[in-house]
Amino acid sequence: QRETLVMVTADHGEGLWDHGWRGHDRSNYEGEVRVPLVFHWPERLPAGLRVEHPAHLIDVLPTLNALLDLNGDSRALEGQDLVPHLLGSAAPDLQRPLFMQRPWFPSGRDKFGQLGPGYALRSGEWKLVAADDEGPRELYDLSVDPDEQQDVIDREPQVALRLGALLDELVALQRSRAALTTTEVGAEETAILRAMGYVGSSDEGQDAR
Repeated sequence: QRETLVMVTADHGEGLWDHGWRGHDRSNYEGEVRVPLVFHWPERLPAGLRVEHPAHLIDVLPTLNALLDLNGDSRALEGQDLVPHLLGSAAPDLQRPLFMQRPWFPSGRDKFGQLGPGYALRSGEWKLVAADDEGPRELYDLSVDPDEQQDVIDREPQVALRLGALLDELVALQRSRAALTTTEVGAEETAILRAMGYVGSSDEGQDAR
């Protein structure tokens, strides 16, 4: 119906052997973290507008809040109101840092070489990938290497240092916030999460080749 706002997205992508892995939860490479974000609202939003610069999933709630004029202040929410970009009235901040984190398994997943937390940070076309317990950090220039096959961290040490400092700051902030809150998950919630694949991921059975 013409008065219905439709928003389409996904919570993750899928590794398709592009980095030796099929499935998700394993890394922060583009194949696993890049998903569509589509808004469709006839006569309210311009049709055919495509914004090339990526956004965060945490931007969805403040954007819907603003589009639907819901109660609450979008400024109090994490994320960014994307309405000006959807209307074409403002260009996105191309250098906005985008923080990514893969699911963390406290006991590790040795079978897949997953030993600790993994993060990534994108700013503009530069993307830093960090899994410090597994090996050196990696730097990619997505403008010429969208599939992240050419690690240029040795050629661009200053870019790596800049993004690395910001990434370390965001990780420290996240950990300080996590230390202040705890959440008890009951048996019913655990069963629901397991049924949805979020406890004991079935992707653990997908071998790298």
